[in-house]
Amino acid sequence: MDQLAELGDADAYQLPELHRPWIDSIKICCPHCGASVSRVPEVGDVWLDAGIAPFSTLGYFSDRSEWEKSFPAEWVIEMQEQVRLWFYSQLFMSVTITGRAPYENVQTNNWVLAEDGTKFSKTGFMIRFDEAAEKLGSDAIRYLFAGASMASDVRFGYKLGEGARRKLLNFRNIFSFFMTYAEIDKPVISMAESSDVTDRWLKNRIDDFVLKATTCYEKYNFAELIREFELCTDDVSNWYVRINRRRFWRNALDADKQNAYNALFHAIKTMAQVMAPVLPFMTEHIWQNMTLKYGAGEESVHLSDFPKAGVVDEAVLKNVEVVRAVITQALKLRNDKNIKVKQPLSALYLDKQLELVCAPYFDIIKDEINVKEIVYLTDFASLSTEYLSLNFQVAGRQLRDDLNKVNELFDKLTDDEMAACVATYRKERPITVSGYKNSLPGELFNLLSKEKEHMAKSQSGVLVALNTELTDALKTEGLYREILRHCQLLRKEAGFAVSDKVLLDFETAVPALSSVVNEYGADIRRETLSEVRHLQSPLMMKKIQLDEGSLTAKTARIDQA
Repeated sequence: MDQLAELGDADAYQLPELHRPWIDSIKICCPHCGASVSRVPEVGDVWLDAGIAPFSTLGYFSDRSEWEKSFPAEWVIEMQEQVRLWFYSQLFMSVTITGRAPYENVQTNNWVLAEDGTKFSKTGFMIRFDEAAEKLGSDAIRYLFAGASMASDVRFGYKLGEGARRKLLNFRNIFSFFMTYAEIDKPVISMAESSDVTDRWLKNRIDDFVLKATTCYEKYNFAELIREFELCTDDVSNWYVRINRRRFWRNALDADKQNAYNALFHAIKTMAQVMAPVLPFMTEHIWQNMTLKYGAGEESVHLSDFPKAGVVDEAVLKNVEVVRAVITQALKLRNDKNIKVKQPLSALYLDKQLELVCAPYFDIIKDEINVKEIVYLTDFASLSTEYLSLNFQVAGRQLRDDLNKVNELFDKLTDDEMAACVATYRKERPITVSGYKNSLPGELFNLLSKEKEHMAKSQSGVLVALNTELTDALKTEGLYREILRHCQLLRKEAGFAVSDKVLLDFETAVPALSSVVNEYGADIRRETLSEVRHLQSPLMMKKIQLDEGSLTAKTARIDQA
């Protein structure tokens, strides 16, 4: 049976459900013998019944054309045990009646286990969905399950759920960044082409994500979809947004700033459309509060078409990978030398072969690494100095008791004396050293090289080097940048909006710090949207401890003065 009318009993229309025990009271008349019969009382397995039910509930016997709109199912998902139950009964019923499988794709997961691997139990430990949804949010739960591997059990718990929420926070922060500045500037979003290299990269990166996400959806590979989403989110957040903050920060809504708004808007919008099936609530929030407010679209993200990717310029993506590798290696060199990024350096040295790739990103590289210039070299040998070192295994056999004496003499050589020894070694002549009577054959030495003083060189991935010598001017600028960072934090801690103009005041007994504040006063005022004047009653004050001493920064609203 597939219709209520076939029961032939008016009381059937009053039943709250067409399931046991309510259906047991309904009897029908056998069309062959006239006997009164009831529903078969036994239930072999609820999943066996569920596998058969779609043929009746979707109207296979009463409206074949309507039924065919839903047949076969595109995707059926359940745990692996359904292979012998639900999947089997569906398959058996469908093949028997139609001669083909009732589904195009079947996906199975193993058990859902607690975080420590123990099983959930109705009578033991369990987490109620309502409680989890209230604490974590439905999107975080969906995200956690979507990212789980189908090859293993799914772990679930509040710690894992919080981890999923933190990952989603990265995407939400991109949206919040856009909204913070859009609320001030009220941009009118368009599809205008941008010549900015970072805008072009962002468009290609999003198109690349759409292509990969489309493949993931087509293959029902949601774990890979989540991985690609996290990589894309990280790229947008830690590359595009970071290096373009100044474009959004500047006061005037000029063409360049508008292009930045356009690029980031379309990136967020497209990512929301792609992830809507997995994150229905977050993406709808973004759609309602950003897409429809500053752009145009359907009334819901779930009514919009899945985005179509443009042609991806692979060269643009690969070039940025190289640029980011350069920046990563240079920052690692800074870290190895314990030099803060706020401290400017005079020069970055790069391989000449990287010039064409890095040239469009010249200013970005300089800003990210905080160097004054970029120098391209065909030979990095000029950054190193060669020296001779005793090969102790060979020299020990020949020099015997004189080994330590010769080693000490070489350690005391000046740079010029060592250079002369290296030149003699290269001419394959015996080497003489003041204080030792005999000539020394070249076979006793190894020719080695080391970075010159104030040079740091990386051999990993791409070859980069930094000039780490700090002049007085560089040290002063480094102090300014540290003071500026603390002033920005003070603004934030005082609760000022990014567009608020404020007052600043400084106090210090250290002449060097007073000099920095005076020399870079205009820069501090510009970067912090402030006026510098004496404050009797500041809203907030902060003592800044620097290597040269302490400085107190005070702030207040302009209307408080």
